[in-house]
Amino acid sequence: LFDLAVRQSATDKTAPRVQQAPVALPTEPPPDAHLRPDGSRVQLDGPAHLLRWTQRGNGTWRKPERFPVDESQLAWIKAEIKRGEAARAAKEEAERLAKEEAERAAAEAAAAEAAAAEAAREEARRKRLQE
Repeated sequence: LFDLAVRQSATDKTAPRVQQAPVALPTEPPPDAHLRPDGSRVQLDGPAHLLRWTQRGNGTWRKPERFPVDESQLAWIKAEIKRGEAARAAKEEAERLAKEEAERAAAEAAAAEAAAAEAAREEARRKRLQE
């Protein structure tokens, strides 16, 4: 999401560089931060900046980096975040439906097993009464 901002600031010597985020920001990304394919998380910080958290090999998070973005980059980033949120919602819905289906199948199997056990008990009772 921020690659365009990074490329532009790297090639444009007058563009502001990546800034280390102020200490007041959380050291871990919030749950609503957008997960990127590389495992980092990004979140918009006001109207003109993007925050990026990266994870160390031991699982801890680095302090967030703050990238300046212009209006066109901001529009693209917002669209990517919206697309990512839609994909995440669709995945969660599919997982929820699969879980419900598995629970329903387990309940039906348990009911069938209970019915078979009841039928076996009833058959055994009939045999005892016939003797």
